[in-house]
Amino acid sequence: MQKHLLTLDVGNTAIKAGLFGPSTFEELFRIPTDPKRLRMAVFQKHANLPEEIGAVLEVAFVSVVPQMNTALQTVIMEWAGKEAHHLTPDLPSPLKMAYHTPKTLGADRLAGAIGGWTKFGNSGQGLLVIDAGTAINYEVVSSDAQYWGGAIAPGVDLMLKALARGTAQLPKVEPMWPDRAVGRSTQECLQAGVVFMLADSVSGMIRRVSWELSEPLTVVSTGGWGHLLKAELPEVSFFHPHLVHEGIRVWFEHLNTTER
Repeated sequence: MQKHLLTLDVGNTAIKAGLFGPSTFEELFRIPTDPKRLRMAVFQKHANLPEEIGAVLEVAFVSVVPQMNTALQTVIMEWAGKEAHHLTPDLPSPLKMAYHTPKTLGADRLAGAIGGWTKFGNSGQGLLVIDAGTAINYEVVSSDAQYWGGAIAPGVDLMLKALARGTAQLPKVEPMWPDRAVGRSTQECLQAGVVFMLADSVSGMIRRVSWELSEPLTVVSTGGWGHLLKAELPEVSFFHPHLVHEGIRVWFEHLNTTER
């Protein structure tokens, strides 16, 4: 039976798991990031893999929460009977590293760039991946496959929470794409201000990156707000919901090929 790969994206708020088969991908589960509550039973309950897949399963993960790494490795060893492959920016990858401080680079950012380059790069153009989730991560890859870096900005949820915490009268509201820019209630005003600020700032960053890269640019969105950016902004050419998982897969396969 051919190998399967479980990919884990350990973020600040959630651990997202996916399963790659020989020609398939399945989003398995999303659980809160909490090292004190992470148990083997969680994987048994949420992954629920057939026994024959468990026998040929590899596990690879990226993490931006250092205190999760030991707990995760322990649970994976108990659950799968093998060590997970922890991917970090100091390991070889399909992209050439032009980032000045790779030790401070979030591995999820590099995985997103690798996934974007694999799916939408190699076209003689530069690449911009916009991962719109808790934070908005911009990842830039030049046409010769160099990872330059990018930018990091707060996402919609963070901005709404900051307004609620930092003011006396503004309430906490649910993030959603508004119908109009002129809000007719305080809730609508907050949603319009934050969401359209996101959209306009993304458009501005696309223009700035295109100018700095000095070459044609392919723009790809991913993350929880990625599909809305694709729908609302003509500059965004593609949306892919699982670019980080795709990047983990390609990065893992690249390491296996390099080590042979």
